[in-house]
Amino acid sequence: MAERRLRKIDILDRDLPQSTTLAEIKQLAASLKLMEDRYMARPAAELLVERGDAEAAQLSAGLAATPVLGRDPHGDRLRAAFKQALAREGIPAGVEEMARRFYARRGQKKPSGWRRLFGGR
Repeated sequence: MAERRLRKIDILDRDLPQSTTLAEIKQLAASLKLMEDRYMARPAAELLVERGDAEAAQLSAGLAATPVLGRDPHGDRLRAAFKQALAREGIPAGVEEMARRFYARRGQKKPSGWRRLFGGR
């Protein structure tokens, strides 16, 4: 009888413990078509807050405004793996900028002439 095809969550459970570097985790997530920027941005923002970054208050507010609801088991596993790898290897500049854009700069007011420049009412 044919063996049952592994589900994505089963592959993550099997392969994530062996994936120790940021590049390996990104490659695994991309191969399963699960790679999303937010899976790296949130752990990076959490680490920046834990390390007492200059924008820690804004990052913390942004994180609180977008809670993890626990409905995405793939994302939960990937976020945990990314957080461990980022803590070990450091946060790359692109990931740090993405975390700041997603969480620290969330809800900031646009410049006063913004609507007029872009055709808004």
